[in-house]
Amino acid sequence: MASKKINITMDETLLNRLDTYCREMGANRSSLIAVVVGQYLAQMERTQSVLTEAVSNLLAQEAVKK
Repeated sequence: MASKKINITMDETLLNRLDTYCREMGANRSSLIAVVVGQYLAQMERTQSVLTEAVSNLLAQEAVKK
């Protein structure tokens, strides 16, 4: 997939933490942010899927009761 350059604004304290972590891990900001955002979005998608399935199951159970 092609990469696209973006600009972000970040609290200075968070940026300092990010830079410290990048130095410790031997990573660069861009790569780390991309990985973390990708993991976060994947987790949110899994959570949404689980919630959607749970609601569907509850609705199906309620329909059976009627």
